[in-house]
Amino acid sequence: MLFSEALGFTLIYNSAIFGWSTDHVVLHLNTDECTIPASQVEAIVDDAVKIWSSVSTSRLTLSRGESFSGTGASAIQAGGDTSGYPSPAILCASDFSHQLGDDGNYIPAFSDARLVHNQIAYSYVIINAEAGKKANIANVQVKLPGKMPVVLAHEIGHALGLGHSADTGALMYYDLTDRKKITLTEDDADGITYLYPRQEPSGGKSFGCTPASANVTSAEISAKSGHPSPADIQGWQRFFEVFFGLPTLLIGAYFLTRSRLVK
Repeated sequence: MLFSEALGFTLIYNSAIFGWSTDHVVLHLNTDECTIPASQVEAIVDDAVKIWSSVSTSRLTLSRGESFSGTGASAIQAGGDTSGYPSPAILCASDFSHQLGDDGNYIPAFSDARLVHNQIAYSYVIINAEAGKKANIANVQVKLPGKMPVVLAHEIGHALGLGHSADTGALMYYDLTDRKKITLTEDDADGITYLYPRQEPSGGKSFGCTPASANVTSAEISAKSGHPSPADIQGWQRFFEVFFGLPTLLIGAYFLTRSRLVK
């Protein structure tokens, strides 16, 4: 139970991905086929951008860049990292069911990402703008005020590398039926931090500690500062793996959960 709570988040394709190679992801919007004014779509995207950029433990920041036009959902879906298309792209599709490959009556948006050597190289979010569908963005805006920012933030989470979470309160939980506000839980923050952790502000020195002289070893630094040396860390990892049969990932989960309990 302890570990399941700590590891509620998953990654897309359940793989050991590394997210985007950049610390700043710029989203590109195409409103050609949207059934609400472009300014409303921009506001929805901006709300989603703001929430994912607000995680203090993550180095990731997002922004909405220049809009694009003339490239539809079919081309974006068929594209890739060498296609030259804007990415991550967000656009509406008047033939949403065709793009989804299923009935779009209850799906307001979907997303996908392409990996190159386990790194995200291309991703997109496609919004339902199909006439006559209940989940058409215009219909959702009228009948479910505040829902589209939640939907877009969830799909952008996928475009950044996150899968669905087992935490029922998380933005990345698969069922957004009862979600009315665009907020992140600790599990969402843990997930995006796992993919895009903040860098240790050490200038390359061991755990941010400055040795008294250039000849001081890592072990001496550890003894002077109370921080573990790299050898200490490897020893503890080996201890957990051999005596408890726990992989390194669960060790991290233990300390993550412990930090929650002592707050």
